[in-house]
Amino acid sequence: PELKELEKERKKVSDRTPKCVKPPTKEIIEHNKKIEKELEIIEHNKKMVKELEKKGIISNIDG
Repeated sequence: PELKELEKERKKVSDRTPKCVKPPTKEIIEHNKKIEKELEIIEHNKKMVKELEKKGIISNIDG
């Protein structure tokens, strides 16, 4: 199953990548997934901060 997922990801990338570029390795794909999750957490935290600011629980210290 892991190999099929890797092949699917490589196919998806290769469809839009020039032939001279090597396909992503398993490590690159895992790293990208980790970064994607971290970005989702950051976006969620931004939304939570805005909600808390709206409710007056915290104040915007940036200005």
